[in-house]
Amino acid sequence: MKYESFKIMYVIRIVFVLSFGVLCKYSELDGQARFMRYGKADQKENKDINPHISLDFDLNKRNEWIIKMADILSKRQTESEIQVIEPSIYDLPDLQKISYRINGGWGLIKCRNEKTITIGVHSSHEDPLIGDVSVAFLEDSSIFVNTGHVCGNIIHFMHISSSIPADSEEFLKNFYSDTDQISWQKWQHIPSKK
Repeated sequence: MKYESFKIMYVIRIVFVLSFGVLCKYSELDGQARFMRYGKADQKENKDINPHISLDFDLNKRNEWIIKMADILSKRQTESEIQVIEPSIYDLPDLQKISYRINGGWGLIKCRNEKTITIGVHSSHEDPLIGDVSVAFLEDSSIFVNTGHVCGNIIHFMHISSSIPADSEEFLKNFYSDTDQISWQKWQHIPSKK
């Protein structure tokens, strides 16, 4: 009797696993699962797997947007004009993490030395020709960019630490986008080859 119920449960589990496999194969889940197995270097060759990868952007249009956003951010350097982003800090025995959530297009990050970093974001959902890009404008007018995935004007920048960055240099060196681990790069205006 016990053996018979075990046999039935085993058959039910096998049917469930096979059904799930068929469901994944003929739905979008298979593409997402394959995307998760590819490293960053392989994503360009496999961009059809994940629709969020924006590789077919217009470099001139992106450069124009970066310049325009940097100009806007340069004029919005005070806390009264732009929202200060409060970090989410996790300080547990087995997890230390700090994360800044930029929501709504822009935000201001304050470092421990009281210097600020003003960040503006663009989502490829708004304009695929610009793509996903975040711009960090520093008090010395330096511009840094991050091409991590922005979804609905929201992006998180994180670091495995439980302390607020000491200065803008520490933020730009250590923080990366949480969905695809892309780091900040100093922006160099590179004209399109068209």
